[in-house]
Amino acid sequence: MGAYTKFQVALSYFPDCIDRPESAVHRLRQWIQNNHLLRAELAKTGYNPKGKSFNGRQLAIIFEFLGEP
Repeated sequence: MGAYTKFQVALSYFPDCIDRPESAVHRLRQWIQNNHLLRAELAKTGYNPKGKSFNGRQLAIIFEFLGEP
């Protein structure tokens, strides 16, 4: 897996936000923030909450904790 933008990932979880992709990113960010184990695993990969993308390992961790969209 390569890098995926946070917009791409967030919209796959929240397709109802297609007209407001920043809302989808905000919602995904909240899910990550509220899941302490997910946040800890992402931190081990160098995850930057203010970054614009997820790498393949980070995406796999998100899928592990949240399920695939």
